[in-house]
Amino acid sequence: MRHHLAVLLLTCFCFLMHILAFVIRIQNLTGDTDLKHSEVMESVAVWAQPGYVQSFFVIVLAVILAMSGLSYLHSRTKTDFYHSLPIKRENLFAVIALNCLLIFALPFLFACLAETAIAGITGFLTVTFVKNVAASILCYFLVFTMSYLTAALAMIMTGNLIVGLLGFCVFAGYAPILVKNIFPCLANVFLDTYVNTMSARDGFDY
Repeated sequence: MRHHLAVLLLTCFCFLMHILAFVIRIQNLTGDTDLKHSEVMESVAVWAQPGYVQSFFVIVLAVILAMSGLSYLHSRTKTDFYHSLPIKRENLFAVIALNCLLIFALPFLFACLAETAIAGITGFLTVTFVKNVAASILCYFLVFTMSYLTAALAMIMTGNLIVGLLGFCVFAGYAPILVKNIFPCLANVFLDTYVNTMSARDGFDY
């Protein structure tokens, strides 16, 4: 954890900004006299849902944590030191991965609890809000886990930080696009009744 102090501070800063943005949104809504109380409560509940922007920042944090945690693989001196320790390599990876998960999870859960408390204090806490917060926790943890393991795979397979980042972009971008297009291509070839209705938004959803 001591070696990841900069990443820990960055993660805490990002979630602190998320809390401040949540407070500012509530202030802006409560200051709008044209909105009804029910409309404000509905808008606050919608903010707790998983979003594209938040998922993007979660992916960025996962990649940064994976690269900082496994950067020793690209240094011969550090590799010799870590591999000389009396610990199995799979256990070493588990310790690094768990450490990175804690760096993400603790500030994230604190931000979720803080936003829930703020919604309760301001009188906008609803069952829908709590459900959306729970869905966001599950979604962002899945996004973080998949992104972290993908970035870790790229770091393990490459020998340079920049090449590892490019490898992650290939794994996270090219492979899903390829999988996404397999069915439309095969259906277009073999099914006369197939109509391709995929739009750009569908691709982003995937």
